[in-house]
Amino acid sequence: MDKRYEKKEILIKETFKELLSNKYYENITVQELTNKANIDRKTFYLHYNTLDDLLKSIQNELANKFNERVKGLDPLNNLEQITKEFFYFSNEEGKYYENITINDYYAMWAHAIRSLRATDTLE
Repeated sequence: MDKRYEKKEILIKETFKELLSNKYYENITVQELTNKANIDRKTFYLHYNTLDDLLKSIQNELANKFNERVKGLDPLNNLEQITKEFFYFSNEEGKYYENITINDYYAMWAHAIRSLRATDTLE
């Protein structure tokens, strides 16, 4: 892959994550993303057809990263550890992760992640 293409891809993803740290996905537009990244809309569309495609790409990266983290843990015998790893992972990824995985419907999970950030005391 061309280095310039890769750099733009990283810029798009990082800018998107920054926007997601401050607002919900549903409230972000391609225009806002491209303005913040200081790129043309055409550049965005060279990489992704829609914001949904960008979101899916980031979600796939996150899923792969989490799966790698818990690789080798048997879900039947290590459910507690996998659950802890999920909360640690969520905390490490930060606010953007929370905003794409949790909405008002999942207030219980949002509270748990915020508590972890505040105390970082999962044992």
